[in-house]
Amino acid sequence: MNWYYEFGGQKQGPISKEEIDRLVVMGTISLNTLVWKEGMETWAALKDVEGSGVGGGEGIRCSATGRIFPAEEIVYIAGKPYSLEAKDRVMQSIAQTGELPSDDEEERTGPEWEDRDRLGFFPAGWQTTKSVMMDPTRTFAKMKREGGIGGPFLYSYLLSLGGLALSMFYQFIVMGVMKQSSGDVSKVFGEMMGNEALGGLVPVLLIGIIGVPLGIFMMSGFTHLSLMICGGARQPFETTFRTYCYASGPGAALQLIPICGGSIGGLWTLVCLCIGLAKTHQISTTRAVCAVLLPGVACVFLVLLAILAGAGFSQLGGR
Repeated sequence: MNWYYEFGGQKQGPISKEEIDRLVVMGTISLNTLVWKEGMETWAALKDVEGSGVGGGEGIRCSATGRIFPAEEIVYIAGKPYSLEAKDRVMQSIAQTGELPSDDEEERTGPEWEDRDRLGFFPAGWQTTKSVMMDPTRTFAKMKREGGIGGPFLYSYLLSLGGLALSMFYQFIVMGVMKQSSGDVSKVFGEMMGNEALGGLVPVLLIGIIGVPLGIFMMSGFTHLSLMICGGARQPFETTFRTYCYASGPGAALQLIPICGGSIGGLWTLVCLCIGLAKTHQISTTRAVCAVLLPGVACVFLVLLAILAGAGFSQLGGR
């Protein structure tokens, strides 16, 4: 009998039941993964499908990973079953956060952008932005760790590109006002909308269309690498990417505020990213902050090193 499963927002298969079992044991999919097999009316979580038990239905489910293990490979901590391979991570989590890690994917249903087909494109975007701005802790505690990168990327991309356009628009206004001593507002606006000004704005927006996606992927990659260095990457890159997208989108939207919007948005993005990583990777806030700040510290160090190296070469050249 052929089986299909959902991975990264795409249907995978057909594969055999034995292959499904192997993917669960490897951790590629969990018992919460949506599956479908011939004879089923609709997709359902693997754990809810009759006859889906791994290894003939024997074993115990690990509370941290959702995977099935033989009883002899299970230990109980605070009354919950955990696999031996997850034991060290569980103890580390208790030491760092005072909480037990859990496979809480069933409880993660947000943010609203994930349900935009039902809520509508603009209402879902607005509600997600408001949720991240007003209550980031709760928003990221409910954020789906999996579900593909396309949706979060689109959310962050549209807001970032819109923020860039607004930022450039404000800059042209400020530059126009500074160049005018007469204070003639109509004249300033006319020059701002002239061919010369638009000729400078269009290339910037075109660069942004390409540069914004690159920035999203690069910053997500640096953040995940930092998490790995800090020992906080307890989820795959997909989780970090999704967290970064939902954290950076509202920061871009804050560029609606004239002049200082970019600075406020950048700072709020860092705050939301720290909170988001702590909630989605189930690590301490301190570790999340270290991971977020590490790329910036590394850049400052490299710049200082380059300056010192340049100064050294200059002195050698002057002799």
